[in-house]
Amino acid sequence: MKSDEFVREVDEAVRRERWLAVWQQYRAYILGTAIAVLVGTGAGMAWRQWQESARLDEARRFAAATQLLGEGRAAEAAGRFAELADESDSGFTVLARLRQAEAWGVAGELDAKRETLATLASDDGAGPTYRALARLLEAQVELGEGNPSGAEELLGRTDDHWQPSAKELAALGKLQQGEVEAARALLTELIEAPTTPASLRARALELRTSLGGEAGGESGDASGAGAGADGGGAAAP
Repeated sequence: MKSDEFVREVDEAVRRERWLAVWQQYRAYILGTAIAVLVGTGAGMAWRQWQESARLDEARRFAAATQLLGEGRAAEAAGRFAELADESDSGFTVLARLRQAEAWGVAGELDAKRETLATLASDDGAGPTYRALARLLEAQVELGEGNPSGAEELLGRTDDHWQPSAKELAALGKLQQGEVEAARALLTELIEAPTTPASLRARALELRTSLGGEAGGESGDASGAGAGADGGGAAAP
């Protein structure tokens, strides 16, 4: 092997190790993105529903299931959330289904989590944004399990509201498939887009830098442009 080819291969290996380190650092944030957002939204929803006497029982059931999840009784909590989602005809349906999926994930039951998210994604009673969110969360599961092709198919069916997070996950999927240049291009799009939330932009910049991308003048732009969108629904914390 020629020396320049050897150096190039070593350089690519080092870059890949740097990316893996960044991925491990941020994985928990990336895979927990949308649930965290919806839990915050759902807390306000639950409070409003609590104030309506007709929904008092549903609010109590939701709170009880949430307490079970907090106590580490994830499988039992998933069952309670499932019952509430099946029986409710209010805003608790979507929220309970999302928490059911979260609980199955905590319990390590990924097949049950996939099935729960697929149920929400096909629920005509849920709004299109929530159905798209379910597909985004399904894609996160597939990516976490090392199935980037499955994730890619799901990410292609998200809506505009979730596009920044979908594009970030798509970039990670490309990296899992060894398509470094495609991943770098997606990360660059995220960094340069004015609507990308600031926290997501910073993470994309670090990921691209770990692949050998330039972090020079664009770093300042990344911290400024779109900073006000940091609280957007598609942003990871």
